[in-house]
Amino acid sequence: MVQDAGHQLLLLDAVQGATHSHCHLPVALQGAPQPSPDGRWLYWAANDGWVLRFDLQAGNAVLRARTGLVLQSLALSHDGRWLMAGHAMPHTAVLLDANLLRVKHYPVQALSGDNSSAAAHVATASARNSFVLTFTSLPEVWEISYNPGAEPIFDGLVHDYRMGEAIASAGFLGVRRTPLPQARTFIQADASMRHVLLAAPPDIPSADDTEVLNLDIRRRISSLALPQRPLPNAGASLTMQGKPWIALVTGLEGSVVLLDASHWHTETRRLEHLRGVASVRTHAATPWLWISHAAQSGRDGTLLLVDPVSGRPVHTLRAPGSMWFPVHFSADGRYAVLSTQGTPGSVRLVDSRTLHTEWQLSLPAINGAYFIPVSAARQQNNGTRDN
Repeated sequence: MVQDAGHQLLLLDAVQGATHSHCHLPVALQGAPQPSPDGRWLYWAANDGWVLRFDLQAGNAVLRARTGLVLQSLALSHDGRWLMAGHAMPHTAVLLDANLLRVKHYPVQALSGDNSSAAAHVATASARNSFVLTFTSLPEVWEISYNPGAEPIFDGLVHDYRMGEAIASAGFLGVRRTPLPQARTFIQADASMRHVLLAAPPDIPSADDTEVLNLDIRRRISSLALPQRPLPNAGASLTMQGKPWIALVTGLEGSVVLLDASHWHTETRRLEHLRGVASVRTHAATPWLWISHAAQSGRDGTLLLVDPVSGRPVHTLRAPGSMWFPVHFSADGRYAVLSTQGTPGSVRLVDSRTLHTEWQLSLPAINGAYFIPVSAARQQNNGTRDN
């Protein structure tokens, strides 16, 4: 639980909602936490270019390292060995190990050495053993593999490396560049992270607002005719009737579009009755899309649970005088943590299928609530599922 504009971290036992530990922070947290796969460490980006590591066994032990001046995005590798920090200032990306020691420094610029750019987003492609980076003004997508067996990288023309004329650089921790016609914003990815949805930044006009990039062939494979430009990181991937789909939040009014991700057809299904949406979240263990609405003056916050097949709302949860933060699920999807911002805010744990409330607390100055997996040893000792 994040409180006090990011300066307080409260860890709760997910079984009963009891306080496990409470930590005051010298710098404000930003973004979402990055838990290690063994449940021992919790990594978090913070203001002024800091990366923090919390010891979940000790409860409040904090290690920190400064990687830049303005940290824009942070991602943890699926094996917990590497962190990639992308910065708005300076124009760099920095690779750290699990102990926050600097391993490699990447100037964000074109291969020629010019046209530097701020990093916009860093994502982990778990199935690919890599990080994917996008930028605010550099017309490229980078993929940086942390697989020691990654294939060499050829930055020359295709005929160069096919004929043995090019000099390769190391694939492990090297930059594999995909050139773009113009800089693009990361919107969403499919579950395999093989395909990435990109859109032109809001201040750059574009005839094709949203496109699908295939990272295997490093090429655009489709342009999407969406009603409006989608919002970054507001959607979710899901499987519906045996096919992969992506739920996107589009436009300033926040409508929801369901996109068939099996063939990337431009035909989409729009949930017409939904407006003012801020985020869509789901999990394979729950039958619904959990759709939180943006704050609107004079209106109570609503959380809609929508059947993705019929497009109809099944349940409506209200937060009088408040707004809902994005929903977060336990690793197995059995439970959802719901939190609201208000005076005071509240946090509750519910069963993601029955909606039975396990517990609910009123807490001041809530900025977000997240599930954090704990180590197997601690689960056995304490009988907990997640924090």
